[in-house]
Amino acid sequence: MVTAGSKARSRTRSGAKTPAPADAISCGPIWLSPSEMCELRVDGKPVPVSLGQIRILARLLEAEGRVVARSELYQALGGGVLNTNSRAIDIHIARIRHALGELGRFVIAVRGRGYRINIAGLAEAARYR
Repeated sequence: MVTAGSKARSRTRSGAKTPAPADAISCGPIWLSPSEMCELRVDGKPVPVSLGQIRILARLLEAEGRVVARSELYQALGGGVLNTNSRAIDIHIARIRHALGELGRFVIAVRGRGYRINIAGLAEAARYR
């Protein structure tokens, strides 16, 4: 289940909980803030990713398991019309999968349509972490 806003929490170095930014998105062990902090955390640990990768991951999480077209992901990057030969989205997705480690397998390509995130799989993975 994806939660946003005040439900999401982040930890400071001292371990005290602080309110998350209003744009925070949380799903299982993944937490991210796409605009205010531009931060991705997996299991509470910061993961270095680019702003573009955060925007794509945020769009996929906001879709809550529905397929997001490649052109829509390209627009999330701030791009205009997607060149059909462009591999930019594929490269970003590969880097997102790598950054997520074993959770990267939940970012799924849907041939001819786009990408989606297996929300149920992430929730299940959170139980065993």
